[in-house]
Amino acid sequence: MAESTAACLALERAIENAGSLDPTKVRNALAALDVTVFFGQVKFDSRGLNIYKPMVVEQIQNGVHHTVYPASVADAKAMYPTPSWDQR
Repeated sequence: MAESTAACLALERAIENAGSLDPTKVRNALAALDVTVFFGQVKFDSRGLNIYKPMVVEQIQNGVHHTVYPASVADAKAMYPTPSWDQR
């Protein structure tokens, strides 16, 4: 929930910085955004990911919770395709 609120604050700041609701102007303002909100710093890279809050991908495998990405912190390889629920 906090991440969602931070995303809304980032959008609000981008709209204010753009001075417009024009999608291209807002997108450009988001791309240039570098602010601090209650959730921490927010700045997006060329992929649209917040560089200050790296995320991991987690997966439940055989009933055990694992981090599968990025490789630098993974404790298991991702299972893909993911088995159906009755096979986990």
